[in-house]
Amino acid sequence: MSALARALEDRELGVQCNAAEALGKLGPAAKAAIPALTEAAKYDPSGYFRDAAREALEKIRAPE
Repeated sequence: MSALARALEDRELGVQCNAAEALGKLGPAAKAAIPALTEAAKYDPSGYFRDAAREALEKIRAPE
C-alpha cells in the first residue's frame, strides 16, 4: 500500500487517480492511506483527483 500512497503524489494526474481508485478498491483495509488521500486532494487544481480521492475515502470509510 505504501507504493499506492506514494503514487498519490505523482506529477501525472492519471497516476494519482489510478492510485486513489486502487486504494478505494481495498476498502477499509486501506485506512492507513486516509491522511495521504486527504492531503493530496487539497492540492488538486483540476478537481479530477479530488473526486477520485473523495470516492476512495467513501469506500475506505464504509462500514465493513
